[in-house]
Amino acid sequence: MSAGSAVEGLLHALEESVRAEQMAKARLRLTTERVAQLVRRLQSVGLKSFVIAGRVARTLGLSPTVETQRRIASRLRQRASRVTRRRGIVSGAHGEAEVAAKAEPKLIRRVVTTEYEVDPEEDLEHEEELEDPEDDEDVDPEDEKSRPRRRKR
Repeated sequence: MSAGSAVEGLLHALEESVRAEQMAKARLRLTTERVAQLVRRLQSVGLKSFVIAGRVARTLGLSPTVETQRRIASRLRQRASRVTRRRGIVSGAHGEAEVAAKAEPKLIRRVVTTEYEVDPEEDLEHEEELEDPEDDEDVDPEDEKSRPRRRKR
């Protein structure tokens, strides 16, 4: 038996294993969705998730302790809410993340600036109105002291 045929055999086995893994993941995804649908139906009928968890624990051969039932009930509720809502990133088999088909658009901040053209003569007249010397005489010196001032740097 040559080294080339041994390598070919290993590569062939690898390809078969990868295909089998993909098929198993697809089956697991379908079964997970089915379990979530059944849990949602049972909850809509009025059955508590704690009671459903007791049945699941018996099916799995686990001891029907309160802690086990609480843990399984929590897991079932979480799975039912994730599978049926399908928002954003949904966790798939064994912690792999699947991105939902439709991603939300990114919010962009927009700044708008406006420019005005001003006639220089009109601008000078406006400045003279603002700098009226008569207004300066009406200011009480004590009012100026009480006003907070900015420090110069």
